[in-house]
Amino acid sequence: MSKDAEKARFARIDALFQGAIEREAGERSAWLETQEDDPTVLAEVRELLDEDGAHSEPLEAIVDGGLRDAARAEGRSMDDAETATLAFPEAQDAPTEKTPEAIGPYRILGRLGRGGLATVYLAERTSEFSMPVALKRIRRGMDTEDIVERLRLERDILARLVHPNIARLHDGGSDAEGRPYLVMEVIEGERIDRYCRSQELSVRRRLELFRQACEAVEFAHQNLILHRDLKPSNILVTEDGTLKLLDFGIAKVLAGGVEAQQTATENRLLTPDYASPEQMRGERLTTASDIYSLGVVLFQLLTGRIPHTFTPAQLWGGQRPDAPLASRTAEKERTDQNRQTPPADRWGQSVAVEIDAILAKALENEPGHRYGSAREFDDDIARLLEDRPVLARRPTLRYRLTKLARRHRALVSLAALAVLSLLVGIVGTSWQARVAERERLRAEQGQAQAEAVADFLVELFDVSDPYGEARLATGLGGSLDGPRGERVTARELLDGAALRISAELADDPARNRQLRRAMARAYFNLSFFDQARALLNAALDDASDGDALGRALVLRDLGRVDRAQALFDDASTRLLEAESLLRDLGADLEVAVTLEYLGELEFWRENGEASEAYYREAESLHRALAGEDSLEVARTRVGLARAFHKQDRRDEIIDLLGRVLEVQRQHLGDDHPRVLETQHDLAVELIRKDNDSAAEIFSDLMERQRRLLGPDHAELIITLYNLATVRDEQDRWQEAIPLLEEAWRIAGVRGAQETPVASDVLLLFGRVEHRGQRPLEAAEKYRDALALRRSLYGDVHRETATALMRLGRLWAELGDERARALLEEVRDVSMALDLGEENFALLGLGELDIKLGNLAAAVTVLRRGLDAVGPEAGWMTGLFEMRVAQALVGEKGEAGSAAERAEARALLDSALGHLPAEYAWARDARALRVQLDAP
Repeated sequence: MSKDAEKARFARIDALFQGAIEREAGERSAWLETQEDDPTVLAEVRELLDEDGAHSEPLEAIVDGGLRDAARAEGRSMDDAETATLAFPEAQDAPTEKTPEAIGPYRILGRLGRGGLATVYLAERTSEFSMPVALKRIRRGMDTEDIVERLRLERDILARLVHPNIARLHDGGSDAEGRPYLVMEVIEGERIDRYCRSQELSVRRRLELFRQACEAVEFAHQNLILHRDLKPSNILVTEDGTLKLLDFGIAKVLAGGVEAQQTATENRLLTPDYASPEQMRGERLTTASDIYSLGVVLFQLLTGRIPHTFTPAQLWGGQRPDAPLASRTAEKERTDQNRQTPPADRWGQSVAVEIDAILAKALENEPGHRYGSAREFDDDIARLLEDRPVLARRPTLRYRLTKLARRHRALVSLAALAVLSLLVGIVGTSWQARVAERERLRAEQGQAQAEAVADFLVELFDVSDPYGEARLATGLGGSLDGPRGERVTARELLDGAALRISAELADDPARNRQLRRAMARAYFNLSFFDQARALLNAALDDASDGDALGRALVLRDLGRVDRAQALFDDASTRLLEAESLLRDLGADLEVAVTLEYLGELEFWRENGEASEAYYREAESLHRALAGEDSLEVARTRVGLARAFHKQDRRDEIIDLLGRVLEVQRQHLGDDHPRVLETQHDLAVELIRKDNDSAAEIFSDLMERQRRLLGPDHAELIITLYNLATVRDEQDRWQEAIPLLEEAWRIAGVRGAQETPVASDVLLLFGRVEHRGQRPLEAAEKYRDALALRRSLYGDVHRETATALMRLGRLWAELGDERARALLEEVRDVSMALDLGEENFALLGLGELDIKLGNLAAAVTVLRRGLDAVGPEAGWMTGLFEMRVAQALVGEKGEAGSAAERAEARALLDSALGHLPAEYAWARDARALRVQLDAP
């Protein structure tokens, strides 16, 4: 046999071996018989597989064992939790070659694995560094000139590829026998397909993860490197979700965008299932070959199967049928209970056609018909994730308009409500039919409205079509002309639509009202409350006395706007009237939604039990109408969890929100705003027991909300406030300042500076300013918060008392007599509401008298407080003891009789036993104790 024929035979055996070890052990034999009909080749491949299986063990065990051996040699221990996973997840080497003790300057800790050409060891440098590395060395007998050159080329390639998604090269050299080796980082992670399965990632999450692979391949291509062996075992994912591309062992340098210095025989070093048709035929390759392999990997991630199973003729002849539709493959695999297939969800089903188109383009047989680069592939996936038209689909006007409508999520409710209003006059459920009869809506009128509303919506969205002829009216009454593409915002669409409604629909009150309600809902979801109110007031004026349903729905929407702007009494009046009208009409679904809004209102009014009662009734109605696992029931349970929060029922909240998240993710995916809201509520519960975890969740939510909702959405105010709260409790108050500044700015943009959350922002801002030794700025924030809470809640309320306390304690600290009236008001409100805050008021009054030099008055009020809290109240007892001591002898120990000074010493000793050492109060107590002992 000639040298070239022998090399070709070896390449074929290696390719079959690599393809077989990608499969589960029970599937290998059957698969091999479909790939090869030469019995001698099959026998050699099976012998390699048998040899491999006889001496293999889990990679994690090998790595851990090597690390433990190294630790023992150095006289140290290794925690059982320290594990690492190989950056080369290939089959284990057979013991035909003894594991060396060292290779070059590296001490060998254990054998990690092997491919057809090389063995990979876990190693550690004997000097300078002690971190574990993966050392790859050519196996004895494989160190031919060609293979040695291939490893050297791999080293040169990796030295050029410094990228966060590519495994890094640390070093390289040759051992005492002249065999070259590479030294690379050890990646803690698992191959991408197994990671997706173990994490049960949704379709969206898998696409987001796959984009990292596209970025890594694009970087390699930009550096004129063709990978040629992209497959799941060469793509690992770390615990934190970072993807790492591995093994450039058969990569090639490109010249002019095509493979350089290659032969047909060399090109057969590959993994058949993932190789492109031209690669299988031994043709010269371009970057399009890697695009095809990426397409196979993505197909597998989204379906649990590779797109093709080949006959031997197809395998080596490079013939490929068209790739099957991924959506149908995934559906079949789910039916067959393939655990590698992602779970079905609503988002994945809604974009199935786009996914099929993207994969079809990546898996084209002709290289010129595929994506032109990995970046183009990545960009099309990004367009899909952002609900923009994908390039792989034919860009029809209908398709572009559909994607535009989906991208403006706040406007989805507009279209849905418009369609619902049409169904009232066309089909209707039983109660809708009754309402339709009472409102004199005939089927013919409904059909006319359907056509008119459809025309209105199409024209509205057509303003974003670069080729459309529609003109967009702006909020100033002008128009926006010229190139538009995708830069028309949801706000501009709404403003233009609002003007059109007024100008064009004056003679059609029913359609006018329907569209105004829909537009108001969109404005509300974008937190433009004034604009929503204006539309709803106009719709209410148009509602005739006989239109009970229309009036009820407008009243309900107005009540929610009132609640958002803290007009609680107005909101209650409107919502209760709407509820009564809807019950009379028998509109159970609308009654349930109205009860949710009432529960929401009572939550903001601090009435936890009343809020719970409304949500319970809404939950019962929704369960009867839509089922246990419906989004409607999940939504009411989010409200229930918030009502529980007011009652400090933490365990029930965590259990309830966990169930809600399961339902929401099933229906909506991971990045829907409703899912983010639920995760936010869970994080709020964590603030009280795990600040680090809460901060991590809030930080992630903040970035996702900016991306999904926009940089100025009202939801961000609450997230920013909560993250600032955590930073303050972590004693990282300086980091809270920019968060609060951004929250206040957004509140101004949204007209939300007179809302409950705005008062929370102001109060926390005051605390942070106080901690930063800026008392005057803090007092200003506290005053504004107090004034706002008086207007929101009245004088006798828990929230008002909190603001009174903050300002009163600050002024007391400054010795400002204005503190006295505030602290006395706190005491009175606390006793009236049984808040338990009166002792804090007594403390503040005592501190004020100490500052003013009224020591006798301070002793009296502080002793009363100390008696009230008792000797076992921890730091509170210690604080009162320290303040009584100060009142007895003065802040600096300059006053008091001998008896008073002796009592002060005893009180300070007791206080230091109650106060944590790091508290500022403990430092003050120690300083005063030292002063009293001074001669």
